[in-house]
Amino acid sequence: MKQFKKLTLTLALLITAAAGAWADETNPEVTITQDATTKQYEASFQMPQYDVTATYTIKRDMTVDVDATIDDRIRIQMVNNAFQAVDATQMNPVVKDNLETNSPVTLTETTDYTLTLQKQGDTEDDWTDVTALSVGTFRYKITGAGNYSGVCYSEEFELFQGYEVEVAAQEFITYYSANDNLTLEENSGAKLYTITGIGESKATATEIPSANKEMPFLVYNPTEETKTFLLIPTDAEINQTCADEFKGTATATTIAASTDAQTNYAFNGKQFVRVRTALPVAANKAWLEVPTSTARSIALVFADDDATAISAVSGSPADKAAVYDLNGRKLDKKPTRKGVYIQNGKKVVVK
Repeated sequence: MKQFKKLTLTLALLITAAAGAWADETNPEVTITQDATTKQYEASFQMPQYDVTATYTIKRDMTVDVDATIDDRIRIQMVNNAFQAVDATQMNPVVKDNLETNSPVTLTETTDYTLTLQKQGDTEDDWTDVTALSVGTFRYKITGAGNYSGVCYSEEFELFQGYEVEVAAQEFITYYSANDNLTLEENSGAKLYTITGIGESKATATEIPSANKEMPFLVYNPTEETKTFLLIPTDAEINQTCADEFKGTATATTIAASTDAQTNYAFNGKQFVRVRTALPVAANKAWLEVPTSTARSIALVFADDDATAISAVSGSPADKAAVYDLNGRKLDKKPTRKGVYIQNGKKVVVK
């Protein structure tokens, strides 16, 4: 739970006189004395014996807690043409009276305060009262009622659907997040992989259910058309590490040119290709940094020997009958040399 802005209120004393009170309009005599030790002055007077009513209005302190399990961003979804939080309890602020230090009192809406949801506009100070959720930045406005007065606000929080990524038919993209563990939208049909080993001309891809933050990974589109998939933040963590050579960036950067000591490889949707000159790369992308490699490209091989995944390196749907070597190179004719090849997404062994 997060503690946010505290609104400090005051204790007010209101004195009203009954009819006839203070009729002589005589002020009481005030006596001023000085403390011999502290040297501070003190004033005192005798209250006249009139019919006086004293009314006390107590104003208390309010604090606001908003519970968001994934940083300050809350995942939302579209239900019946309206946005809703996946976990509705994350959207409910808790307003407390913290003057009772040992046992804070939870306040009641409409009785102790009124609650307003506000959405941020184009500028930091542009806030509009709203009743429906949408993608954007929000805060709660708490207005005291009853024994409470004044206004305080929750910390701002963001409602978002996730991270959209577009993947070409039967190809992969790389992705990297420094802030979130990510998984795929349910029933998306896509698959996630990370690189778990590097050989001279091969990179072993292992399928994963989700990716921990700061773990580079691949998103694979097994369909025959370009699709947009949604990567969703998750609290789940997996017990899987990626190869040290698999690097990622949260911000746009440049992949350095390969040298004798280190060979860098950018991903082209099907395989990693050697970087000969410095290459700009967008945010949330990944690449390989391999020491002293001579390979011009590094092909994907799969830890689980998944036939569907292997087909990703075998060209477009029209080329399914073609034959490829394990580096993803299309052969001009049927292979006669002994070895393992890929055709129709399956391994073919020539003996």
